Amino acid sequence: MRSLIIATLFCTPVLFAQGHGLTVESAALEIRNADVTWDGTLIGLVPSTQGQAVNFLSEHPSEARSHLIAALKDPKRFVVAHVLLTFSEKAKFEFSASRWNRLNVVLRANGTAEIDPEQRHDLYNFWQAKYGGA
Repeated sequence: MRSLIIATLFCTPVLFAQGHGLTVESAALEIRNADVTWDGTLIGLVPSTQGQAVNFLSEHPSEARSHLIAALKDPKRFVVAHVLLTFSEKAKFEFSASRWNRLNVVLRANGTAEIDPEQRHDLYNFWQAKYGGA
């Protein structure tokens, strides 16, 4: 009986942040666009992410992918979902002072960013076509 329990524990892909009560699903529900900050550089926009849920999802990109694609439908989570999906790709993409991998960003002088939530539909379609699911 004991070996069966151990085998089940080692064969079941359950991701759980030790001591923090996070799973991939719960972390994807906790992320918010405010978890991304934007910086304008000479070569273009650079996003930075922060937060326990964001870090957890960054550590498990393939397991998080379908949850992040689903989060693209939410106006309060689509930016961070897009950034995390892009980071997980480790592929080249276009960016400028106003656009970052298909996302239009207006960076204000005070450091705040304005992002039209209607973009989430096109971003969802892009990632959905690329990976399916969600």
